[in-house]
Amino acid sequence: MSLDESELRSHLMDLVGIRSPIVAAALLQLVVELRLADVLDADGLERIKAAIVAAAVQGRPSHRFAADFETEVRAKLDRLIAASEARKE
Repeated sequence: MSLDESELRSHLMDLVGIRSPIVAAALLQLVVELRLADVLDADGLERIKAAIVAAAVQGRPSHRFAADFETEVRAKLDRLIAASEARKE
């Protein structure tokens, strides 16, 4: 499944902890550019994703279990970054 740039931004904004479309677009683009330039290694990417997931879990709706929400957010984030990187290669 291929997502265009606006769809990627929309999905990223749905990751609860990232509400501003400007921040979402900038973060996604920055991560992809740093990865493609070999400036950001896999460990660095994982630390960034962990920080995003932790912030999202902290701000999750009260009716959602933390572990389930974390798994869902992490999976969405992984798919978004992989799709974005694939589009740039």
